[in-house]
Amino acid sequence: MKTQYSTMDIVKIFGIPRERLREWLSRGFIKPGIQEASGPGTKALFALEDLYRIMLFKQLVESGTSREMASELVNCLSSEIMISEEFAAVGYRNGHYSAEIDLDLEEDELKLLAGEVRSDVGAEDVLKLIPKWLRERYGLSLWKAFSLFARKVRGRLLAKIIGDRDYVLVINARKAREELVRIVGG
Repeated sequence: MKTQYSTMDIVKIFGIPRERLREWLSRGFIKPGIQEASGPGTKALFALEDLYRIMLFKQLVESGTSREMASELVNCLSSEIMISEEFAAVGYRNGHYSAEIDLDLEEDELKLLAGEVRSDVGAEDVLKLIPKWLRERYGLSLWKAFSLFARKVRGRLLAKIIGDRDYVLVINARKAREELVRIVGG
C-alpha cells in the first residue's frame, strides 16, 4: 500500500468527480495531511489516515449530513483512533464535537447488546444472561424474556455512551480500515 496519495489517486479510489474534490479542498472540508497544494505545479498529498477521513466524509455527505457537519465530525477523529481502534465515536454537546468517548466494547459485546444472538449461543448461556425475575415472569417464552433483557441493556449502554451529549456517531473503525484496504487494493 502506498504511503502518500495525490488528488488524482483520491478521484480514482473513491470515484469522486475532480471538481467536487477540489471544492471540498478549497472550502476546507477535507485537508491533505502531508502537503497542501500551494499554487500551479504543486500537488496536495494525502496520507493513509486522510483516506479514512475522506471515505467517512463522503459517506456522511451521501447519507444526507451537511458538508460542514461531516467535516467537523471527521476532523475530531485522531489518526490513532482511525488506525488502531475497533470502534470510534464522536459526540456533539453545547455546540462542540468531541471524540473523547471511550466505547471500550468488543464487536461481540455490541452484537449481544443489540440482540443479534446467533445459533452458536446456547439456551443455557442466554438463561445465564437473563435476570431471574424475567425468567420467572415469562417462563417458557425465552425469546420474549431475552428481547426485554436486550432492550434494557441497550438502553443502559446508550445512556452511558450518549450521556449528556445531544447525539453520538459510532464508527466501526475496523470495518472502515478493511473497506479501505479492499478499495485501495493493498
